[in-house]
Amino acid sequence: MIKKTPPPAQPPIPSPVAPVSPPAIAPRSQPRLPRTVKLFLNIGSYGIFWIWNLCFLLLLYGFVLPTFGRDLALAVANGEVAPEMLLTLVGLMLVPTGSAITGVWPLRRSPGRLMQLFFGVEAPLMLLLSLRVWMLRELTDASYFLIGTFLLSIFAFALSLWRPEWSQTRRWLGWLQGAVQSLMIIVGFYVAVLLALYTMPTVPGLLWEMGDYLLSGDWLRTWGDNLWQKGYHSALELLVIVLGFATLTFGFALPVIFGWFYSRTGLQGYLHLVRRQGRGIALIVVLSTLMAWFVVFGGVNLQPQLAAFARVAAANTPAGRAALVNNEPSVRRGLLNAYLYSYRYLGADGQKLNLQRLYRRALGWEGDRIAPLQYLHDWLLSPFLYQGQGTDADRAATAYAEIFDAPIQKAEQKAILKAMKSTVMLDAANAGVLDIGRRKVWVARQELNVEPHADYVDVELYEVYQNQTHEVEEIFYGFALPPNAVLTGIWLGETDNLSDRFPFQVAPRGAAQRVYNSQVQRQRPIDPALLEQVGPNQYRLRAFPIPVKLNHWERGRETVERPTEMHLWLTYRAIPQAGESLLPSLTEARNVFWTKQTQRLRNGATVQGFEDWFEDTQDAFAPTEQLSPIAVGGYTLTAQALDPELQPDLSGQEIALIVDTSYSMGQHRQDLQAQLDWLQAQGLLDGDRRNGEVTLYTLAAGETKPQRIKQTNGFSAKDLLFYGVVHLQDMVRSGESLGGSDYDALILLSDEGSYELVPDEEIALGDPQDERPNNIAPSTESETPSESLTIARAPSPKPSLPIWTVHLGALPAAYDDDTLKAIQDSQGNVTRSVAEALRQWRQQAQLTGNEMLTGSWRWQISANPDAIPTATGLEPIAARVLINYLAQDLDTNDVQALDALHGIATEQAIVTPYSSMIVLVNDEQRELLKQAEASGDRFNRTVESGEEEIQQPAPVMGAVPEPGFWVGTVVATGFFLLQRRRRVHR
Repeated sequence: MIKKTPPPAQPPIPSPVAPVSPPAIAPRSQPRLPRTVKLFLNIGSYGIFWIWNLCFLLLLYGFVLPTFGRDLALAVANGEVAPEMLLTLVGLMLVPTGSAITGVWPLRRSPGRLMQLFFGVEAPLMLLLSLRVWMLRELTDASYFLIGTFLLSIFAFALSLWRPEWSQTRRWLGWLQGAVQSLMIIVGFYVAVLLALYTMPTVPGLLWEMGDYLLSGDWLRTWGDNLWQKGYHSALELLVIVLGFATLTFGFALPVIFGWFYSRTGLQGYLHLVRRQGRGIALIVVLSTLMAWFVVFGGVNLQPQLAAFARVAAANTPAGRAALVNNEPSVRRGLLNAYLYSYRYLGADGQKLNLQRLYRRALGWEGDRIAPLQYLHDWLLSPFLYQGQGTDADRAATAYAEIFDAPIQKAEQKAILKAMKSTVMLDAANAGVLDIGRRKVWVARQELNVEPHADYVDVELYEVYQNQTHEVEEIFYGFALPPNAVLTGIWLGETDNLSDRFPFQVAPRGAAQRVYNSQVQRQRPIDPALLEQVGPNQYRLRAFPIPVKLNHWERGRETVERPTEMHLWLTYRAIPQAGESLLPSLTEARNVFWTKQTQRLRNGATVQGFEDWFEDTQDAFAPTEQLSPIAVGGYTLTAQALDPELQPDLSGQEIALIVDTSYSMGQHRQDLQAQLDWLQAQGLLDGDRRNGEVTLYTLAAGETKPQRIKQTNGFSAKDLLFYGVVHLQDMVRSGESLGGSDYDALILLSDEGSYELVPDEEIALGDPQDERPNNIAPSTESETPSESLTIARAPSPKPSLPIWTVHLGALPAAYDDDTLKAIQDSQGNVTRSVAEALRQWRQQAQLTGNEMLTGSWRWQISANPDAIPTATGLEPIAARVLINYLAQDLDTNDVQALDALHGIATEQAIVTPYSSMIVLVNDEQRELLKQAEASGDRFNRTVESGEEEIQQPAPVMGAVPEPGFWVGTVVATGFFLLQRRRRVHR
């Protein structure tokens, strides 16, 4: 048989598209541990994981949640704390819960992965969330970036426990894994070094304390004796002991373990990327990620206050001021960052003392020996440390006001409130500028009753307030009334029963203000209310305290013993004027708000369809032309209505017009230009004496003399640099420097301004004078010699020119008393346009010496001490006119002269620039008012700046001598110190 030879085997044909893989990197062979060592490590892993998790769960659910958690939830519900803080606390509860569930089921047989879960995921998250709740307040861009990097790395580490390689098919997922895990190298180094800086001095100190305590033997006797007596407290102390031992078990190893886990995971991500896509791609991904991270971190870690303070220092020239205005957003941001540094940072540069104190106490290191470690510590914590001094907050507030013509609390209200809500610390109860627009006290009911009479109208306002918070609050109203209106009463009540309400008392303005403020600052305040005149037609109402909101355990009761609402009644009397609303015009409201659910009544009829305090209407009352004679205070007053369409004759008149160039006026450039265009159209700026002549001046911040604009043709508001703050006080005084003989009137063209920034200068009242008008008898109190006062400055002289202030935009909520006095003494007024100011000025100029203009009424005043008073109902209005008239000739810097004016106000029960109404509810308050009325400065009223003394959080880096970064370390230290104190006491 012939055998057939098989054909030779053909070699396989290589595929032309077969991928060429990089050579595989063989994993290192792991040495096998002895069984005993492995058993010991497994028991230690289980023990550390479960001891810590049981301690976490007991502390959080047994102590933190029932105490701190409930209060935090209520604060968030009331809007006093940011919801972010509550979410952080919820996360703090969920992390150990989720870790315990994971340890019970998926990883119950993986002690090594349990250690990775604990040290790489749970412990960092618990530390980060704990710091966020109790140490970190409002986060900055740098802290957000750093914390975001931490969270991303923790998530990547957790993912690597279950899936070391995210994807083996998609190249971009491999790049993403390599990029994210490369950040873990930074995180591992950062946290490991920072923790090592604290554990090196802390753990030896704790070991010394624990050894001394354990060797003494007191711990066993103390715990055994108190076990049956204290129960819960003894169990808590035992928990603290176990927690302390667990902390010391890996205290030294913690930085090494954490750094090793994260560095190894980051290296594994790099090796996976090398194995899949090559070493070149892996290096590009890792190095690009690290470089981009450091570039972005360097950018967000630049604190804006450094450049802002530099621009403020350079703003001493016109060019420097212009540069500052051009960089306004960055300057505002920098000054705000400096003002809120205690809410945004752990401490300032000058408060970094922790590390030195720790090492000096534990190891005896100090000076040059600790300097490198301190430098490294400060560099690592630079995102959380403020680069400046502890006094920068006041410095920033002052600079902000001087540049931007507004209190920083008012201009940056939203940002400041956001920062304050990032901590559990609450602000004061009194309504300051931070409370403008805040919704704390709801107007549940508002009634307005208008009762017309022959020549006047009586108006009563009734409101019911309900507090929406669990803190006592104050309400604040700033409002304006028509020129011929006068406030005649205010009452407070806990119910709507008129017989139970608390009546008012007319008191000197300074005495009433001091008594009211003293009640607001009390720990347990009792209902006062204060009603003041703070402008020609502006008034201020404050009431305190609005009862707190019902607690949840009180809502189910049928009756509640304490008051739950505040009821307020306010009345005023006015003479109707054609085309003018009799309703109050709101200028400012703090804490108080109203909604569509507010019940609004007008003479018993329901009204709706508006969102303001009152509807915008014009009352249809037929005004009278002439009033009957009115006898008040030894004078007889008559009034005649003026023709509102009468055009003024300005021929031959010379007027000085000073334009305010403060920063806030820059918001009214168009309105300012419209006023200048009107003057140009009337021929008042071209030097034509036949139409009158207006000389244009500007007053800049910091200047005492106005600068004349010589070339008015083509002059535009765009040519002005609006910068800084200019007060009406400054404008009045600068007008006096022009010389009263050169001009016939002075017009101050300004905006709303910032009453809160007016310097509170104390006026030195003179000694009692015997010379006074014979027909005005001094009050009984005025016979008491005035107390000597510290002279802060000489009182302002009576203006030589009539002063008319024109406000663009809104009217000021209030005037300081000095400026108000100057306007009234000069027989001037407040208007909204230059045309109206000129019209009223010419009408005022046509009056005789015993006449006075108020709104559209010309009042004639004649002394008549023998006149028999007849009740006309117009006496309160006439008394207010008489007081303003007499104040022009009396020395209002003399206490007895003011007492005489106050006596008229008391007799007619009205509010005037010198007399306020205050509601008192007990004898203690009445005694305080009596003492204040007897003082020599009873008419000295301070400027209500409205600036709140916000509670600055203590700097963490400087105030706490040993701020351990590990919760167990802090708890254990406190426990051992407590036991040592017990031994000393025994």
